[in-house]
Amino acid sequence: AIENAINACMKLSPEDRYIEIQAITYPCFMIQISNSFDGNISLDKNGVPVSTKSEHGLGTRSIVAFCEKAGAAYEFKTNDRKFSLRIVIE
Repeated sequence: AIENAINACMKLSPEDRYIEIQAITYPCFMIQISNSFDGNISLDKNGVPVSTKSEHGLGTRSIVAFCEKAGAAYEFKTNDRKFSLRIVIE
């Protein structure tokens, strides 16, 4: 997720780049990674980002697979030019 955030930011001018990482551990574990991006994104029917490039999107699929195996909730969200991923493990 952090690598995806870095890659998205590198497409922007330096003054428009940011990455925020937030985590809490009580009463459950929650991590949220937010970053600026160019606004171009494709989501599947479940709201998961998909790549149209060959050999891309492996990190996102790994995150989803981990969450499903661990029983964690996850949410990918876009708002204007901000992309966020939130994972909650109870």
